[in-house]
Amino acid sequence: MKIGITADLHLTSRENHPDRSNTFINILQQCKEEKVEQLVIAGDLFDRDLANHNEFEDICKASEFSSIQVLIIPGNHDPDINNTQIITDNVRIFDQPSWYKFDHGWEELFIPYGDSKVMGQIIEEQINNWGGGRWVLIGHGDWSENLNEINLYEGGRVYMPLTRKDIEIFKPNLVFLGHIHAPKQMGSLYYAGSPCPIDTSETGYRRFLTLDTETGKIDSARIKNETLYFSADLLIMPMEDETEFVRHQIEVCKQTWEIDPEDLDRAKIRVSFYGYSNNRRNLMKTIKAELQGFEFLQELDISQVYIADDVEKNFMVGKFKEELEQVDYPINKEDEPSERDVLLKAMQLIYGRK
Repeated sequence: MKIGITADLHLTSRENHPDRSNTFINILQQCKEEKVEQLVIAGDLFDRDLANHNEFEDICKASEFSSIQVLIIPGNHDPDINNTQIITDNVRIFDQPSWYKFDHGWEELFIPYGDSKVMGQIIEEQINNWGGGRWVLIGHGDWSENLNEINLYEGGRVYMPLTRKDIEIFKPNLVFLGHIHAPKQMGSLYYAGSPCPIDTSETGYRRFLTLDTETGKIDSARIKNETLYFSADLLIMPMEDETEFVRHQIEVCKQTWEIDPEDLDRAKIRVSFYGYSNNRRNLMKTIKAELQGFEFLQELDISQVYIADDVEKNFMVGKFKEELEQVDYPINKEDEPSERDVLLKAMQLIYGRK
């Protein structure tokens, strides 16, 4: 048996956000093709509690999808959805913590979002109902090293956290969480990520996950989104071979994006440039040539790239870069500045802050 896992669709209405509805349809289409029998949605199916669920129901009960069971937990955007609101036979909402049995001895603990709650406490309350086999935790909230950790992306607020200690104590075989829109994996814990970009900051290919209950294998399925967003921040440095340096930077950037040629017509990019250049006119010419064929989210802008025409200072920057490359320092480690941050700070000190 195969199970699909996604979260954070944030459906509103087809009129307002047709891309989100179409993404849900694409997930169901792929589930049908891959013989996925159940699709789990780990919170924020809707962008807010809706009074009218007809569009969602129409999709689920369509003849081509009616054999797929859709299992949902409420998230922080739709905390009040329940089974009295949606009447489609193949949809079930777990608005209370509940155990659910899959094939091949797997059990699943659904934990819907609850404001001011922590997942560890709810697991402790529910663990006595566990049958003792392999089990999966499905929840909606923040992964935290500990309960004192804050989420800077949420303005310091933490949403229904699950901690490393919780996993060590209760030992779920797998954990799938919703709420964080970026796809992530940390050991046996997965965020599928938002399957449809909610805004232009959600970049890269989107996905949903599948679990084979017979083998325990987890696969990632790429979603056919109508629009894909990609972004990059590129540091410019005044070098003798500055043009080649810029070309290399952009080439590495494109390799990182890994955009398939057939998807170029759906890709939109935002590239920010900052730093110092010895020839801003040539810089703009090089950028346009190297990014030709891409659709931009905003007009190319090098206003944060300043002129650097002092030969001695340029030499100092070059020597600093060489020395930095030899330093055994935790650059690019978590909570430490990146190499680009260090280089930019050095240039600001050498040229004078702009």
